[in-house]
Amino acid sequence: MDPLSFPVLTGAALTQAFTFLYGRLSAALDRRAEARDRVAVPDVLQGELRFPLSPDELEVTNREEALIAMRDALEVFSDQGQGHLLDGSNEGVRRSLARLRGALEAVYGQRITFVGEERPATGSPVVDQRLGTVRGKVTGMYAEEVSGRAQVIQDARTVEADAEVVGIKSKRIIGG
Repeated sequence: MDPLSFPVLTGAALTQAFTFLYGRLSAALDRRAEARDRVAVPDVLQGELRFPLSPDELEVTNREEALIAMRDALEVFSDQGQGHLLDGSNEGVRRSLARLRGALEAVYGQRITFVGEERPATGSPVVDQRLGTVRGKVTGMYAEEVSGRAQVIQDARTVEADAEVVGIKSKRIIGG
C-alpha cells in the first residue's frame, strides 16, 4: 500500500476528514491536556478510536518541525468558510492529507482509516520503528492481550549477532 495514498473523498466527507485530521494536529501541537480528549469523531472513519486520545510527547517532539509545516500548509483550508477550497480529486491535497494522517498515526499510536479504504481499521495499533544498529533486544509491541489487528513496522539498518528484534510479544491475540 502506498503510504502517501489517501481516498478520494468529496463534499461533506472530505470536509469531515480534513476537520478531524487538522483538529488532531492542532491538539497534538497545543500540548495542553484539556485539549486532548475532546474529539468529534466523523462519520467517515472506519473503525473506532481508542480513548483517551493522547499524543505521544516524544513523537510530537521528534516530528514537531514537520507537524508545524503541515499545519501552516493546510491552514488555508481551516479558515472560516474556506473548506470549499478542498478538492478531493486534487492529488496534491490528497498527498498532503496522507502525510498528515501518517504523522498523526505515529503521534497517536493508532490507525486512522476512512470508509472505503482497504487498510486496518481506525484504532488498530500501529508501531513504526526505524532503527540503526540493534545490539540488545527490541520489541515493537508488548501487551498482555492484543485484540483485533495490530501492525508493527520495523526497519533496522544492522542487527548484531546476539541481538533480537521482535515485532509483537503477547500472551494472547484475539481476532484480526
